[in-house]
Amino acid sequence: YNRPWNIAVNFNVELSFDPGEITPMINEYAEAENVPIDTARIAERIYYYTSGYPFLVSSLCKTVSEAILPGKPDGLTKKQWEDSDLEAAVQLMLKEKNTNFDSLIKNLENNDELYDSTFDIIINGAEFSFNTDNPAIETGVMYGIFRESKGKLKIHNRIYEQRIYNYMASK
Repeated sequence: YNRPWNIAVNFNVELSFDPGEITPMINEYAEAENVPIDTARIAERIYYYTSGYPFLVSSLCKTVSEAILPGKPDGLTKKQWEDSDLEAAVQLMLKEKNTNFDSLIKNLENNDELYDSTFDIIINGAEFSFNTDNPAIETGVMYGIFRESKGKLKIHNRIYEQRIYNYMASK
C-alpha cells in the first residue's frame, strides 16, 4: 500500500446510474406512495433522457413528482408515472434555471475550443472520434458535456443536448 507508483494511479469511478440502479429508486417511491409503477420501464425512460447523470436523474424524478403529478386529474393515474409525464418534466427542466445548467453554459462560454466542438456536434451534425488526447474533448468529458459511444464523441445526454441546442440556436 505504500508503494510510490500508487500516487499516479488513475481514479476511474463511473458516476452515472444505469437503469438497474435507477429502478430501486423508483421502487422506493412507488412503495412509499402506494402506487403501481412499471419501474423497470420508467427507469429505462429516465435513462434515455439522462444517460444516468445523477443530478438529472434526481431532478427529473423530482419534477415529475412535484410539478407534473399534482396537475393530473384525481384518481390512481394522478400518482402513476407515465411516459408522457417524463416528457412533460423534461420540457419543464429545459426551461428552468439551475446551477447545473448555469455551469454547463459557463463552461462552454469560457472555453472557445469546447464551445466550437460542441457547436459542430449539435448544430452542424459533425462526428468526431472519441479521443481524450484532444484538449477540447478532455475538457468536455471532465465537465460532463461529452461521453464516448462506440468510439464516437457524443453529448453526454439528451437533456444536455437539447439545452445546449436551445442556447446555441438563440445566439
